[in-house]
Amino acid sequence: MENFTIIGFNNIFTSHNAAGAIIDMKKRYCSCFIIVLRGSIRFTHADGSVVADSRHPIFLPQGLTYKNQCLADAESLVFNFYTQDT
Repeated sequence: MENFTIIGFNNIFTSHNAAGAIIDMKKRYCSCFIIVLRGSIRFTHADGSVVADSRHPIFLPQGLTYKNQCLADAESLVFNFYTQDT
């Protein structure tokens, strides 16, 4: 997904995760943008992994399967939305 248009918002919320917490996401239901305010989270998927922290937000596209592992107690803003390729 290189170019896309946001076609609708699902929700916006804050997320609190304790260090060591793991979430397995199968085929994410919508796209999201996560801004980590405190702590750090590793996102691992078929193509590798990336760590999100207060200096490195992350975009996760709809349909992605990944593991979310909280490396340090984290507080994040999560923006869930629907996209369309352009």
